[in-house]
Amino acid sequence: MVPACVVVLGLVGCQWQLQPSCSVEHVGPEIADAPGERRPAATPEPAMCPGPARTGDSPCFFHDCSAGMYCDDLDTPDCRPGCASDEDCGPRDTCVRSGGGAVGRCEPCAQHTAHAPPPGCVVPSRTGRSRCTGSDCGAGQYCDDAANWSCVPGCASDENCGPSEFCERSAGASVGACRSCFF
Repeated sequence: MVPACVVVLGLVGCQWQLQPSCSVEHVGPEIADAPGERRPAATPEPAMCPGPARTGDSPCFFHDCSAGMYCDDLDTPDCRPGCASDEDCGPRDTCVRSGGGAVGRCEPCAQHTAHAPPPGCVVPSRTGRSRCTGSDCGAGQYCDDAANWSCVPGCASDENCGPSEFCERSAGASVGACRSCFF
C-alpha cells in the first residue's frame, strides 16, 4: 500500500490506497502501431444503409412509433410490429417483405446485397407522408377511402414512399408496396 493525498473541498488529507498487483489481459484480435506495442483491435461499427439517414421513429397520431414498428390506423391508431417503409426501420436496417406484402420486417442491410439505385429513384426531399382525414399517413401508407379514409399499408404512388424508395405495383394494380431503391 502507498499513501495518496487528496484535496476535498479545500481540505488536504492522506489515505492509504492499494497499488494494482495484476493487470487485465485482453484476449482477442490485436493490432500494433509500433514494435512491441499491442492493443485490442477496434470492433467495426455496423455500416449505415445507403440513402438518407433515418431514425426509424414514425408518427402515429398523438405519439410516435419506435424503429421496427409502423402505425396501424384501421381500428384504433396504434403501433404494430413490422414496417411499411424503410422509414420505419433504423439507420442500419431495411424493410423486407415476403411476396407482394405491404407490411414486412426490419432486417440488417448487411444481410442484403446493395446495388446502385436507378436514376431518379432517390428523392431526398420526399417524406412519404400524405394527408388523410384528420391525420397524415406515414411513409409506406396511403389514404384509402374504401377503409373509411384510414391510412393503410401500401402505396398508390412513389409519393407515398420514403426518400430512397419507390412504389412497386403488380401489372394492372393501382396499389403496391414501397421498395428500397438500393436492394
